[in-house]
Amino acid sequence: MTADTTPTDPTSESGTHHSEIGPGSVLQRMVDELQDCASALGADLEGPLAAMAQSLVGELREQVCRVAVIGQVKAGKSSFINALAGRPTMLPTDVNPWTAVVTKIHFGEPGAQEGAYFEFFTEEEWRHMIGGGRMREMATSLAPNLDSEEIHKQLSQFEQRAKRRLGDSFPQMLGKHHLFSSVTPGVLERYVTAGEDRPVTDSAIDESNAHFADITKSADLYFQDNPFGFPTVVIDTPGTNDPFLVRDEITLQNLETADVYIVVVTAQQPLSNTDLNLLRLLQGVDAGRALIFLNRLDMLENAAENYQTVLERVRTILRKEFSTDDIPVIPGSAAWGLRSVTPTGAHRDGTLDDAFMDYAASRGFAERETLRQVAETEQAAESELAKLLTDVSGLSEINAELARLMARSRAAQRIASVAGIVSALTHNYALLSRHEAERIEARAKQDEAQRREDRKQRKAAFETAAKELAERFRTFERDYAALAAEGTRKISDRLNAAVTRLADAEQSALEDKLRAGEKLDAPRLDTIGIRHKLAREFIAAFDEVASAMQAFERDNLKEIDEMFSGSAPGLDGAMTAGPLPAPAARPSLSPLAQAIAVDLDEPRRFVWQSQSDDPRQAVKALRTGLERDFLTVARELSELAKKALSSHAASVTRRYRTIVHETLEIVAKLVQGGASADEANAALEEAQARAERMAALAERAAALDERCREALRSS
Repeated sequence: MTADTTPTDPTSESGTHHSEIGPGSVLQRMVDELQDCASALGADLEGPLAAMAQSLVGELREQVCRVAVIGQVKAGKSSFINALAGRPTMLPTDVNPWTAVVTKIHFGEPGAQEGAYFEFFTEEEWRHMIGGGRMREMATSLAPNLDSEEIHKQLSQFEQRAKRRLGDSFPQMLGKHHLFSSVTPGVLERYVTAGEDRPVTDSAIDESNAHFADITKSADLYFQDNPFGFPTVVIDTPGTNDPFLVRDEITLQNLETADVYIVVVTAQQPLSNTDLNLLRLLQGVDAGRALIFLNRLDMLENAAENYQTVLERVRTILRKEFSTDDIPVIPGSAAWGLRSVTPTGAHRDGTLDDAFMDYAASRGFAERETLRQVAETEQAAESELAKLLTDVSGLSEINAELARLMARSRAAQRIASVAGIVSALTHNYALLSRHEAERIEARAKQDEAQRREDRKQRKAAFETAAKELAERFRTFERDYAALAAEGTRKISDRLNAAVTRLADAEQSALEDKLRAGEKLDAPRLDTIGIRHKLAREFIAAFDEVASAMQAFERDNLKEIDEMFSGSAPGLDGAMTAGPLPAPAARPSLSPLAQAIAVDLDEPRRFVWQSQSDDPRQAVKALRTGLERDFLTVARELSELAKKALSSHAASVTRRYRTIVHETLEIVAKLVQGGASADEANAALEEAQARAERMAALAERAAALDERCREALRSS
């Protein structure tokens, strides 16, 4: 690991937002309470159940929410992220555009040290990229004889620039990483922005001043303060009109892990052709996790009157692209948002001009007279001015949407799952603790012969019940795994059939145009429409399988729960394995976002021109390429479905096995216990105290479990 090369930045700012008021603060409070419950439970348990309680605490600490911010170069992404984080100078905004480097900004991750970590491409990754990467593979798969001069030119320029900047040190830098103890704009400019093309003058570079952006694969920035109120990673993705497509797969890998997608577009040219190409990245994303930030209203002419027109245009395009009205579109200005972080001077620098006040009044943020008083009063309270700027900039609405989306994130779902497990464990242990106290008290009144006979009968009854339950669970586990495997096969078959059907339809449409005498020049196939249809097919197929698995869970786990409840003699069927699991989470549809060969103009035109004497053959070639590429997409979707279903089945099985098996271990000890009267009397007080303690903890855990499930239902 490279040693620190940058001292702590004395001017590095701290965020002005506080964790207790961030959009994820409700989630964090639940985590804190759950950790307390699980820790208290673990302190009273022993063996595997104690370890399980502690593992739940560890799992809660690992939960983070991931927010991906995407948009074309110069859309104002960096300014928006800075405003959202309450750090005006965190990301550089006045330099050449970011390169195609994915930058992950970590806020409030437990145990993380503040600083920056930059990873470089390995030699193998660099060779693949400079060889054209997936773009070249796509082009040659459709047109094997295509030799694209433009691709060669761009990639050669890219490689030569990296070598000029790094000199003789270039080969040695590949595969390394750099670590810094503080995050500064100056450092970021050298690792993630295009920068100036200045060659090195010496054979050996000065690493403390060199420019590494060309070979930087990823950047991770860590901040201990947290404006989001819950551990959050903001993923700043490359601008989508970057001239190089060579790192497309890196962007996709990060997009598919995100819980929230914020698309930044400009009010001056909302959802341009470049933005529409960007939306292709979201074809595989649940639209319910996305929102649009309509930036730069401060630069829109007469924003008070025109913003509604712009909003409606964006919503119309979204309805066409996503067939939904559910994606929020929030108008605002990152510039106003940045001013809300440091409102001092906003009276003098022109921020609070007539256009600002007209827009603020038209949106109903305040009466015009109130706005004018704030704008003209130099002594206006900074908190009042900061709130006005936060509201008008759109940040308040963004944070409200973030709170809603974070409440239904993967982290929130896992927190709710842990809450159910903790509630079930505390409920069962409270019952067993009370039962133990009652049994100790009862044994103290029995003679030795009665105790032995009672223990014998209870042990026999328990062993029979436990054996039957174990056999029933093995049957469930076997059939459940088979159901998940069969579901995966059904999804794969359905997707493959859909691809063939859609490719046939595209071929027929082109052949109809040829028969009608229409002149075609490298016709563009409806790959966006195919993505939409394939997405709907996948969602329908996956949801059908997930519903079948949920029905299987409902029928079988209910029976297992009933058997478990009655397995402890004397508890009158009161124990529980917890609430039924949530349905299997639908996986990312990110393979649908990948560009395919027929998306590229040049290879498609090459195929058409090379077979111009027989356009029907060109149609067949395009159809073959279309089917081949989308079958690859279908295969990747099927793999994601397989992983999601098998992971869900394994998680459910592991949860029930642990709760049931380990709880029965405690029951077995209680059944076999046979303390003497003197020992029983000595243990009674301790058992009663534990029973009271566990009863209070169980009540608290049950209330927390209900709060978590209600939060998911209402989000």
